Amino acid sequence: MKPLSWCCRLLPVTVLLAAATAAAAGETFDTGAAWRGNIVRGGNGTLESCAVMREFDDDSVLSFALTRDQDFFMIVSNPRTRLPPGGAFSVRYMVDNGVVYQAPAEAMRQSVVVDLPDNAALRELLGNGNWLYLNELGDVGYSLQGAKQSLRAMADCVTRQLAAERAPAKAEPARATVPSPDGVVVDLDTYDTEERARVDWLHMKKVTGGLLDGREPSFLTRTRSRDGRAFTVLRVGGFAGRDEAARFCAAMQAKKRNCAVK
Repeated sequence: MKPLSWCCRLLPVTVLLAAATAAAAGETFDTGAAWRGNIVRGGNGTLESCAVMREFDDDSVLSFALTRDQDFFMIVSNPRTRLPPGGAFSVRYMVDNGVVYQAPAEAMRQSVVVDLPDNAALRELLGNGNWLYLNELGDVGYSLQGAKQSLRAMADCVTRQLAAERAPAKAEPARATVPSPDGVVVDLDTYDTEERARVDWLHMKKVTGGLLDGREPSFLTRTRSRDGRAFTVLRVGGFAGRDEAARFCAAMQAKKRNCAVK
């Protein structure tokens, strides 16, 4: 089992957190249930993980991710949760009224990433359960209805994607981006890593009332002149002009989000 710092770098995060995940990453797979499936790739196009997620009426999201190396993670997201990013702790979890298990976890803004045992038996336990309880996160219960089919679909997704990588490559047309007519873009925020920028983009799409619908993000790596450290700028375009971009920023700022026209 790899350390949590590794899992948080690997999962951009599985990008999981909201239904916007599928739209942002562009690749999904069928779970046949109330869950959604998403394929996460690295910068070179190879598979990082397959993930399944389910949204609940309180806006929380429960997700599971299986990496290409068969590392298994659970991600719990709740817009009301405020945890210091990078904080490590232990989470106790229980399926129905069964055995209480404990696993290492790490906070990522409004999400918690839990490093689960890397075995099919736990996925089977989750799939056969009705409720998942997490003690350290307010004794919250999450319905596991449909999880059995979804978790199997997740494992099958990893198998299929790895097999496709070993097959002869097929040429694909490059995905074009749609620039603003006059080059106007807005910067939404800066982050210490691209992974954190991607996670926040997904949450941002969920909580800004459709303001980001139809817009594609750019994740731009920059270097600070004062210390040489890299950071990531989250940017969107597609504006008819500066006036439209300014109205967009005003609406984002009303949602308590950063926004600056460039």
